[in-house]
Amino acid sequence: MVWTVVEDASSQDLLELSDTALVAMVLKQISRRAWLDVEEVSALYDYIGSKLVLIRDSASFRLVAE
Repeated sequence: MVWTVVEDASSQDLLELSDTALVAMVLKQISRRAWLDVEEVSALYDYIGSKLVLIRDSASFRLVAE
């Protein structure tokens, strides 16, 4: 679900948001689609945080490809 949210998000937003804001945005979008308990939120926060470089690289590639 993380990567679906990332792919649906604006490339520009993904590149411009701070790390904290980007993680929060992805978590917010996921929580709109599925109920998450505290442990899942914590695990997703860590996972998304560990993938920020990949998320931004993907957004950069999409922006160039457009």
